Amino acid sequence: MKIIIWIITTIVLAIPNFAQDNCCNSIEPQNKNQDTNGNNGNIEDCYLLQNQPNPFNSVTVISYFVPIENASASMLFFDMNGKLILTKNLDINADSLRISSGELMPGMYFYTLIVNSVEVDTKKMILTN
Repeated sequence: MKIIIWIITTIVLAIPNFAQDNCCNSIEPQNKNQDTNGNNGNIEDCYLLQNQPNPFNSVTVISYFVPIENASASMLFFDMNGKLILTKNLDINADSLRISSGELMPGMYFYTLIVNSVEVDTKKMILTN
């Protein structure tokens, strides 16, 4: 009986490592310095911060950084079902985006920073009543 428990425990503990080692790493971009069009940009220098405050009920600010040499940037907002709700084109000379409660219904959302057609990062935010 102890051997069966040990075997099951070993298998269960190995599954997450197997999935992580063999699945997740394969979807990482090979070169984060290149966008999908082959243009060089400093994609690894871009970043997205958590909106403040979170949760929010009137206005929230999302801070980001996009190097000047990257030509286009946008923020995409998705509901929890993955449906695209809102798209904001970003000013690469700015460092933040203000979202007011009038732009979205109360709920949880994912927001994603896209630079030169490359997904930089995704965060989650909550809009309350």
